Amino acid sequence: MNKHHKRYVVTGLLSAVILTPLAVQSGRAATTTEPVAEQADITNWIANTPEQISANMSRQNINLGDLNGTRYVVQWGDTLSQISAVTHISVAKLAYDN
Repeated sequence: MNKHHKRYVVTGLLSAVILTPLAVQSGRAATTTEPVAEQADITNWIANTPEQISANMSRQNINLGDLNGTRYVVQWGDTLSQISAVTHISVAKLAYDN
């Protein structure tokens, strides 16, 4: 194998190593049916207010007076800071617990 041929082989292999994950990712995106939340348009995203989060918690039968061991299913628009405002649990603790 001559010097130029080796260079082409190495270049081809490196290109394959670099480009294959990108091609697989693109192929996956085109063929995978993702949940609606994954496809949502985040350009129109607006954070929920503490009142909205409190209402969401009510719908999930969460007693704000006794949160010990309670699990809240986060909703589109919820932020840790707003959940913290409603529950009086620090953002750091919410992040750590989750």
